Amino acid sequence: MLHRKLEQESAAWVESGWITADARQKILAGYQHDTPSLLIRLISVIGVLLLGVGLISFIAANWEAMPKLARLGVLMAFLWGSYLAAGWSLGKGNLPRTGEALLLLGVIAFGANIMLIAQIYHISAHFPDGVLLWTTGGILTAWLLHSQSSMVIAVALSLIWSGTEMLTFDQLHWQWLPVFTLMLTLSVRREWFAAFTLLVIAFYLWMWVFLTVLMPLTGNDYAPVWLGLLVAIVLTMTGRVLSNWIAERRYGDILTSCSLIAAMLSGWLLTFPAILKTVAINAGVEWYTAAMLIVIATITAVDLKQLEPQQRSSLHTKFGLLFAAGFALIAIAFLVSGKLNPIAFNLLYFLALVWLIIGAATERHASRLNLGFFTFAMWLTARYFDTFWDLLDRSLFFLIGGALFIAISIVLERKRRALLADMSHQGREQ
Repeated sequence: MLHRKLEQESAAWVESGWITADARQKILAGYQHDTPSLLIRLISVIGVLLLGVGLISFIAANWEAMPKLARLGVLMAFLWGSYLAAGWSLGKGNLPRTGEALLLLGVIAFGANIMLIAQIYHISAHFPDGVLLWTTGGILTAWLLHSQSSMVIAVALSLIWSGTEMLTFDQLHWQWLPVFTLMLTLSVRREWFAAFTLLVIAFYLWMWVFLTVLMPLTGNDYAPVWLGLLVAIVLTMTGRVLSNWIAERRYGDILTSCSLIAAMLSGWLLTFPAILKTVAINAGVEWYTAAMLIVIATITAVDLKQLEPQQRSSLHTKFGLLFAAGFALIAIAFLVSGKLNPIAFNLLYFLALVWLIIGAATERHASRLNLGFFTFAMWLTARYFDTFWDLLDRSLFFLIGGALFIAISIVLERKRRALLADMSHQGREQ
């Protein structure tokens, strides 16, 4: 898919005089040459996972029959054999994809060693600490051997570690943030975009679990959803600013896209009147809301300042300012009255949807356009159930709803395709 798109785009570059025809052929040849490596990497990872499961299953099946020294020998052979095979593949073997997969096997073997050695010597400890040690091994492997796959598994392990601390022991766990910062720094320095994307997703997953544990401490069940929405808005705007501030704008684009998903999901939950009415003000929510409003206003001002004059007068910017003003009014009213108005919040959410769709069409961002239409469909479905579930007979509710949503889906799909086609046409012209 990437190669086909590059063929189309590069033809327009040649016509515009940006590159020569020879340069285009070299670019296409480079990408075509690299395409099979994705398949090789996938096959290598699957092979490594199967090998890891097989070895662990063999060890488990013969565990009781082995003397203690034999157990240690097998575990050490599993660990060092994986890393030595990876070293040979990355060096003399000249098999970088296979070597990367074998490093992943080494990280898996390290975790198996931690758990099984603890069992051999009957080590009684706080069990999430074992996952933290495993995470540390993954981070060290990623750092020392430049292994993005090891960083990916380290991110997943860190979530298991922190999630276990919070959900099993029912306590807030700030300690994940320094580990997250370390992994984020390494991923940015190595330009690991897949790991960076996973880290942004991991942050939101961690935040949701953290806020879930925080719920009983706030005194109202759904206040953390409001707090999460504020964080997502801040990071959405931060991503927009970073896209224009740093040389590699993909970091800002990834942060913006992931944060938009989190913001739209949090906002969608709050459009339900039954949920919104449970969000009440207290000392913690009050200062947090006020502080985040100041941060949002500051980042919005910075974002506006870096826009070109024609961008500032665009429809997208106008809707963005209208949304910002509406959100500020709702937040201030919340601070004063202690309540969020469901009708006002739903109108604001609809405004955010319009802003998202216009922005995606303007910036020719297909995935955000799809997000806008998808969340609009979710919002419309929720409002239909909220409004007509008690007003209509059940058979009428489903009959009218079915016909209505089929008609709306046809209209939305045609509009979405038209916008995507227009975006593609504009891209070829430029």
